Amino acid sequence: MNSFSCSDKWIFNFVKRNELTVRKITHVGQADNKTLGEEAQIASDYLDSIPVLTADKDADQIYKMDETPVYVDMLSSTTIDFVGNKNVDVSHCGTTKSRFTAVLCVNAAGKVLKTMIIFKGLKNVPKIKVPKNIYLTVSNRGSITYEFMQLWADKVFGQRTAQLWHAQNSVLFMNECSVHKKTELLEVFKRNNTILKLILPKTTSYLQPLDVSIIGPFKKALRAEWENWFSNGKKEYTNKGYRKKTFFSRDSELCGPSCCHFKYRNYKACF
Repeated sequence: MNSFSCSDKWIFNFVKRNELTVRKITHVGQADNKTLGEEAQIASDYLDSIPVLTADKDADQIYKMDETPVYVDMLSSTTIDFVGNKNVDVSHCGTTKSRFTAVLCVNAAGKVLKTMIIFKGLKNVPKIKVPKNIYLTVSNRGSITYEFMQLWADKVFGQRTAQLWHAQNSVLFMNECSVHKKTELLEVFKRNNTILKLILPKTTSYLQPLDVSIIGPFKKALRAEWENWFSNGKKEYTNKGYRKKTFFSRDSELCGPSCCHFKYRNYKACF
């Protein structure tokens, strides 16, 4: 096989004949020794365990959560321009690399818990007015840690019982990242009569469609809110004439309505 050679024309015809094309890579994962058959069996066993786990639970007792990074400047990767233009310019506030973390959680009945926002680079929570459906906190790195998972379990997930009296006996699904599978965290949820079901590695892409059904619409709505603010909001500039970035209060205000743009089919696709 090492001695095989061919012309560019042969490769072109081979690609066309077999309906192949150049594709952008959509998912990157670390190589392991599991075969597709083994992963399929793991996923099948996991799915078989869910009806047993949720047999005595109502829809408002079954939850799924996930966290996602969100860019401060919510620029779209595509736009419409005239054919033949070599350059497509776009404006922003100079914070295209700055991010914060959003933690979202929904139940099978369609209830969205408060979205926890973790702003980066702050030592203290700013004294600002935030929407009622947002819980705001801060850290140096702006990412989820065991301490923030404990905070979320107490201040967000633990407060659901105020609205649903029987929801304390719940099941919570989340992926098996290093933060989620700490023994101490399992004990935190156990003390609150909540069973924590971790979605096994290499299977989250097809066992937890939260990215597509909830996080996707959340970011789409947030981008629309940001674009509306950028186009129609109050325009303030620095001494050098550049557009000022959004403040923390504005970011949290944009996130508030974005958490309400879910439809019934979004919740249904999660469970």
